[in-house]
Amino acid sequence: MRKYIDSIQLGVGGDQVYWGLNGNGRFSTKSMYKWLENPLSGCHYRWIWKAKIPLKIKIFLWQLSQDAVLTRQVMKERRPEDPKCSFCDNIESSRHLFFTCPVAKVVWRCVGMAL
Repeated sequence: MRKYIDSIQLGVGGDQVYWGLNGNGRFSTKSMYKWLENPLSGCHYRWIWKAKIPLKIKIFLWQLSQDAVLTRQVMKERRPEDPKCSFCDNIESSRHLFFTCPVAKVVWRCVGMAL
């Protein structure tokens, strides 16, 4: 085993961070948006806890991946209230609040992510 490990050739350059969600390896808001927009699978969120980001961002992303952000729909499930979005009267879910609501689309455009 030691011979095998000793035979591994390491590159001469330093380590580099690679963003695997687009072809060029660099982070972009667009690639993160498209990744978050897709329905989230069970292992989809595991990277959150390993990421070098503030804890409050980890918690928020985890809540988003679990559809646990306190939208009107989630609050209605906990106690009956009006589940409609205050901006457009559609049913407010995490997906709606962050991606399909007209106000969310304006916000994404303001940060340079036209839908």
